[in-house]
Amino acid sequence: MFEMLKTSVAKGLNSQLQVERTARKKAELELKKKAAELQEANEVLLHLNQNLELEIANRTAALEESERRYRQIIDTAADLIYRTDHNGFFTYINTFASNKFGYKPENIVGRHFAEFVHPDYVQEVLMFYYEIRRTMQERSYHEFPAISKSGKTIWIGQNIQLIIEDNRVKEITSVARDISTQVEAKKALKTTQIRLSTLIKNLQSAVVVEDEQGKILLANQRFINLFHLSDSPDSIVGHACSEIMQSISSLFQQPHQFIAKTHSQTKNQTPVINQEFVLREGSILERDYIPISVDNKYLGHLWNFRDVTDKRNREQSLRRSEEKYRGILENMQLGLIELDLDYQIVRAYDLFCEMTGFSQEELVGKHALDTFLPKEYADVFWYTKNKLAKKDTVNEVRIRRRDGTLIWALLSGAPIYSEKGKTCGSVGVYYDITERKELQQELALAKSRAEEAQEVEQQFLARMSHEIRTPLNAIIGMAHLLNDTSPNEEQLEYLSVVKGSADLLLGIITNILDFSKIQSGEFKLKKKTFDLGALILFLQQTFQQKAKDQKKNIKVKAEVDPKINSLLIGDDLVLNQILVNLLSNALKFTSEGDIGIRVQQINYEHGSRLLEFTVHDSGIGIPKDQINHIFEDFKQLQEESEEFFGGTGLGLTIINKFIALQNGKIWVNSNQGEGSHFIFRLSYKDSGVSTIQATKELHDSNNTLQSSFRILVVEDNPMNCKYVGSLLEKWNIKADNAKNGKEAVEMTLQEKYSLILMDISMPIMDGFAATESIRSTSNPNQLTPIIALTASALISTKEKAFEVGMSDFLTKPFKPYQLQEVIQKYDLGKAPTKDNEKDFQFNNILDVDFLKEVYDDDIEYAADIFDIFLNHSLQDIAQLSIYIENEDWDPLGDLAHKIKPTFSMVGLTNLETKMLQIEKSARNEKNIEDIRAIYSEIDEILQQTIPVLEEELRKMREKLKVV
Repeated sequence: MFEMLKTSVAKGLNSQLQVERTARKKAELELKKKAAELQEANEVLLHLNQNLELEIANRTAALEESERRYRQIIDTAADLIYRTDHNGFFTYINTFASNKFGYKPENIVGRHFAEFVHPDYVQEVLMFYYEIRRTMQERSYHEFPAISKSGKTIWIGQNIQLIIEDNRVKEITSVARDISTQVEAKKALKTTQIRLSTLIKNLQSAVVVEDEQGKILLANQRFINLFHLSDSPDSIVGHACSEIMQSISSLFQQPHQFIAKTHSQTKNQTPVINQEFVLREGSILERDYIPISVDNKYLGHLWNFRDVTDKRNREQSLRRSEEKYRGILENMQLGLIELDLDYQIVRAYDLFCEMTGFSQEELVGKHALDTFLPKEYADVFWYTKNKLAKKDTVNEVRIRRRDGTLIWALLSGAPIYSEKGKTCGSVGVYYDITERKELQQELALAKSRAEEAQEVEQQFLARMSHEIRTPLNAIIGMAHLLNDTSPNEEQLEYLSVVKGSADLLLGIITNILDFSKIQSGEFKLKKKTFDLGALILFLQQTFQQKAKDQKKNIKVKAEVDPKINSLLIGDDLVLNQILVNLLSNALKFTSEGDIGIRVQQINYEHGSRLLEFTVHDSGIGIPKDQINHIFEDFKQLQEESEEFFGGTGLGLTIINKFIALQNGKIWVNSNQGEGSHFIFRLSYKDSGVSTIQATKELHDSNNTLQSSFRILVVEDNPMNCKYVGSLLEKWNIKADNAKNGKEAVEMTLQEKYSLILMDISMPIMDGFAATESIRSTSNPNQLTPIIALTASALISTKEKAFEVGMSDFLTKPFKPYQLQEVIQKYDLGKAPTKDNEKDFQFNNILDVDFLKEVYDDDIEYAADIFDIFLNHSLQDIAQLSIYIENEDWDPLGDLAHKIKPTFSMVGLTNLETKMLQIEKSARNEKNIEDIRAIYSEIDEILQQTIPVLEEELRKMREKLKVV
């Protein structure tokens, strides 16, 4: 069993082993086969590898050659080619591009492209690149300005391509060109379009531009307005022009004709100018059709509408005017002839033939000069001939008639032009003025006689003036001197009558002379600086005294606007005369009550003050029926009782003329029995000098009359000589006297004088001759001021005085202060300020700075003012309390206004402000308790400061004694 099993197992193992051997052999054979195949495959692969390496090498060489050629092409291309990485840094740029920007390629590669973009466009370019990367836009185009190395701006237009891998931008390549020329051309074109558009929009005619498709390209506002369209010019752009034309056709009287001509013109495309249409409402329009073409290519057209209604109306009016004046010319007594260039008569009209007595046949073909112009008018003729080529001429000539008689004619010549605008002849228009010339000759003779009569009148006035003024001067002068001799009451009354009568006589003479000078046109205004406030104050004081002398219970008031705080420039003498005349009338016609002057500033502009003067009174008034006549020559106001008040009737006439000479106007408000208000306005230049400063300078000038000077008085009248001599002696001025001009000349050779007072009318040698002799010969007084003393107030006398060398003019009769002013004017030695005066120091309780500014070092002047304040102004201040208690507003305001400036003059400037408050409150009638409180403050301060002022005055006087 075991053996069987063993045998069976052995057989089984042998069988299996045999199978395995067979399988191994089979596998070995297969392995050998595979090894052979592998060997063969390796050999093939080796061969392939060898071929592949060769292929790669060949292809690499070909690729390198291709890239070399590509780079060479890119570098030599006329385009700007460059490449950047995905962050915008240059990785490549061709030579053309780098040269364009002035760099080498290596100076650009590695830098960010934004460095080369114009600063104004960097943000825009960055946003563009951001957007194409965000949207993965592979291809795009963009224009922007770049900056070259030299700073030049270069516009480039670039085609851009994104290189995308794995859905990401790997790099960006760009091919660009320099488009600067195109950009500039576009800008120029746009500018031209804007200019053209602006021009069209601002044309004075209605314009609409249509393209070749019939669409509106442009229209201006006048087109919209002309045809009452509701749209704006921009809103109709793009619309069919034919529709617009159709919509406006209803506005025309013949709409079908308008449309038909519109279609015809657009179809023919031929320019049509000044085509006329009439609107239904009557306006006349002209239309131009202008086709637009370039290189014979039709691009559209322009319609231009103009409203010519006014033009047609003017043309029609001109035609009517021509017809009218042609008819007038034919009916006027004008003789016309036509001449050729050689002045041969071509045609003579009927009236010219009638004027000269020639027939037309006798004149045609004849030379004008030889035929009817006398030889003495040849120059006028040739002058006219030369002028005709340029303009019309007019001359007065004499014409010889056919019968030889001469007539006067007004010759007007004008050139005649041909159709080409060239002068081909002339026309002469003759107007017979013989009667007018004869009348002129008669008028010239009458004028000559009138001038002779006027000269006689002037001589008479001069003689009368001299004969009356000379004794009058002595009368007035002696009255002044007698007044200084302490007369008794009865003598004062007699002196008052003498002075009043002399003043009245002087006023009458002055009025007559002034009227004569104004009527003859000889009166001249003399402008100088003056203090209006001082002038008004002087008039107030003068007329208050006159009222007192006449024993009239009248108060003279004066009020000057405080805004008038500087000297004015004008003729103060004329203003003074105006106010004196008005105040004289006011005083004359007022028996009781008040009269006064009020000056208000109406306006201040460009350095001029417009002032309103009011002279008022509470007198008899003026009847309504006489108000319109009071300014007429030689008119007087008469009371119902027929009682006249005297005078020449010239006062108001002269006032009116004086005011008119200064471009002013006067009027009057009056009711009979209620008084009158005479009001006038005048403008004066502002001098810029304050009245305070002027007051100081005036005070300084009062110290100029010194005893060390000598004056020569040349006067033949003993009374006048006595008068002047007494005044000079009173002023401590030495004087010599000469009785005529001859004596004066002899005395000026021996003695040096500071001033010469020279009468004009004297025996042996008059003042004119004496002055000429002094000025023309070598003597100590050749340059000494010479003042004319004369009773003549005529302008001609004054002018002659200045011509012969006189320095100034003083009209007799003169008052002492007038002579004093003349002497002071010529600066006869101002008194020098004493050195010791400069050491004076005011008390610090006072406004020291203001006092120094006002008085400088003039202690004498300051002492006078302090004395006036302590002895006079304090009395006025005490009077204030009475007005306050009685609530008497007007006197309170007036007195406060008067007192106010005195405080500053003694250094109490703070009280001036308080006094101004009282004045304003009184003017407005405000709370009396407030006024009492302010007055109490003033009174309290005064109680404390009056001792200080008294002590200051004492110290100043002590100082002056030392000096």
